[in-house]
Amino acid sequence: MSFKRTVCFILTLFFFAGIHAQSGKLSALSVKNEALKKTDAASSIEYLLANADSTASASDRRAVLYFAACLLEQSQRYEEAAASYAKAAGISAGNAEGMPAVSNEQIVLCAVRSSLGAGNFQTAESYLNSAVRSSKDKSVNAYVNLYSAWTSLCKAASYDEASDTVELLKAYASMSSMKEVRHLVVFTLWYVTGKQMYGDILLKEYPSSPEAMIVKGKVTLSPVPFWLYMVRNVSEVTEAPAVPEKKENQVQQQTSPASVASESVKRQIGLFREKQNAENLIDSLKKKGFNAYMEEEKRSSGTVYFLVIVDDDSEGTMGLKLIDAGYESYVLP
Repeated sequence: MSFKRTVCFILTLFFFAGIHAQSGKLSALSVKNEALKKTDAASSIEYLLANADSTASASDRRAVLYFAACLLEQSQRYEEAAASYAKAAGISAGNAEGMPAVSNEQIVLCAVRSSLGAGNFQTAESYLNSAVRSSKDKSVNAYVNLYSAWTSLCKAASYDEASDTVELLKAYASMSSMKEVRHLVVFTLWYVTGKQMYGDILLKEYPSSPEAMIVKGKVTLSPVPFWLYMVRNVSEVTEAPAVPEKKENQVQQQTSPASVASESVKRQIGLFREKQNAENLIDSLKKKGFNAYMEEEKRSSGTVYFLVIVDDDSEGTMGLKLIDAGYESYVLP
């Protein structure tokens, strides 16, 4: 065989070997699906993190790290969640096929939220002072403002020292640019100031929200550190429930630090006045493999509401599975 043919043969071998090696790598979707087959959340997390570097592209690695962070956060492993979110946000790549679409700015906000959950307020502040502060996304801006206020309330030595932040939150409550997080702003004002007027707003304008459930006393706040550190107006606080001691196997809604902690294993996906609308949602959930069902709730006004519910699994991963399928949920009392 001539030298030229030999070189061509070797190059061809390298070419096909490269294709084989690339095709042998894992997609984010395949890693996620395999992780969800594990018997518990801890095993799912371990599998995700172990295989993140074995994925086919930067987009796949970013997606796996983000998914692992979501599961870590839901498992209340906040410090690890923040680290995984930060790694994902540091990868300059787009969304992976078949995985949740999320921007790097949104992932940074998740890192902030988890840092707050871990009580790492300096770390949360450092993330907030990154590029997200100059974002052109209105939703991102709203959460940056809210999380900045939460960080300030946690770092303040007293309620008096936090007075400027409280006044800022009052202003946020009436700003159209903060509409997306207004329920959280109002809840924070209720919790910190102890004034029932803010609780009344939640009950009137956001009656089905987890925050309204807390105001009603039906559920309690999750025992995440930043609620414990947040300054409060002790002279006014009478109706706000105390933060309970942390219990094992508590399930927390991933989407909001104002979510609830409960021994209940029911997750509400929807609340409707029309029974047909509830049935339509149930059909949609069942088509995606969720064992959804309906319960009726009669209010003091006499109005009957139809709740769409999915039972949580023993590992506490049902909330994440619902999010992955495009459904928000929260734990019922």
